[in-house]
Amino acid sequence: NQHLIGLIILIKLKLPIYALTVQRFDFCKINEELTKLFFSVLADIASYCHLSNSECCRLFQRNVHLSPVDYLNQLRIHMSLSEIIKHEKKITDIAKMYGFSGSSYFSEMFKKALGITPRAFYKSVLQQQTLSSNADPIHGRR
Repeated sequence: NQHLIGLIILIKLKLPIYALTVQRFDFCKINEELTKLFFSVLADIASYCHLSNSECCRLFQRNVHLSPVDYLNQLRIHMSLSEIIKHEKKITDIAKMYGFSGSSYFSEMFKKALGITPRAFYKSVLQQQTLSSNADPIHGRR
């Protein structure tokens, strides 16, 4: 089990790095590859530890406190933040870019992961940018 925990930590560290480094390419392909990579690594861990895939997923959830699917959804949500901040695409398009079936499910998973909706997230970023642009670097405000 210690090997499994170490490998799970490795997954937690490597998948977000992988996701961030390939973020500029074909998003549908990336999400497909990311999902394949993730479940391939889990299958390898299960095999290495002489566990079934379902037992490996249960151990993953017990140690990471997220199911593998929830973990991938959170990773996709975090990858989508830059697109939401750019505000160049509709939420529906961003949802599909990152492998979600539609904007409702994307918004639900976004709120579950970050505690606010994508629209509220964008508005809070916009508000922070407005406050920052109104600040006087010496006295704090204009």
